[in-house]
Amino acid sequence: MRLSKNIKMNEDKPLSAIAKWRIQKGHYPRRLYFLCTSPFNKCGFEILRGKYINSRYKDCCLLAISKDKKFLIEHIQHLVDRLYNTKEITYESLVCDVGDTLDYD
Repeated sequence: MRLSKNIKMNEDKPLSAIAKWRIQKGHYPRRLYFLCTSPFNKCGFEILRGKYINSRYKDCCLLAISKDKKFLIEHIQHLVDRLYNTKEITYESLVCDVGDTLDYD
């Protein structure tokens, strides 16, 4: 899975440095929730747990990480608002803006 430059993380429940390093290396913690672009729908998003990430998601872009779904659902609402209502960003910029660092926003 590719990592977006603008990965959003829940600051109330931060990840350890080891967890960040494992995600960068492609080892996804089983209990965390991940928001990524969908491999099945060109302009869709998916929320899934680390234990369900497999080779189908290798071309997807990781957008957010959290220990609970509520944070990711709020982030999807924010993304959809910025994509379709205010048109501040485009879907292509989310997918093409790829880096390899995990920082808090």
